[in-house]
Amino acid sequence: MSKYCQFKRIFLFHFVICVIFYSYIAQAKNTNDFTKVLAPGYNLLTTGYAQEAVVIFLKKTKKYPNSAECHIALGKAYKAIGKISEAKNEFKTATLVQPDCGESYLELGELQESDQEWDSAIQSFKAYVNICPDEAKREGVVDRIKFCQEKLSAL
Repeated sequence: MSKYCQFKRIFLFHFVICVIFYSYIAQAKNTNDFTKVLAPGYNLLTTGYAQEAVVIFLKKTKKYPNSAECHIALGKAYKAIGKISEAKNEFKTATLVQPDCGESYLELGELQESDQEWDSAIQSFKAYVNICPDEAKREGVVDRIKFCQEKLSAL
């Protein structure tokens, strides 16, 4: 085999490896898994640095405005520092950008319930129940719906 043929085989081999490598990178960028993207902020949030987490999550929501996960993370950070109105807005945004993301409805419903917005909480919890695949989680939320309905009827 000539040196040219060897070079050509090696070149093609490397070319194919590069194409495969870059296709994996492209797939990774297009996935909806924001676990790694949000990990630094969640690390701060869980260790008591909620204000710093807000800064990180704000950047992520600007970079990924159509990610419910980013808006949920920002909402949780706002909730941790007591900015409930801002947290609700982020959870509402999450429901708009990804209507099939149950966690956003659950988080929103919990804040609405704590603010005694019974009708809104019922609607949020019902949306969560319709989306959530886990029956055990749904049962707990169904109980919360009943509680909110009782409070609403008592008014």
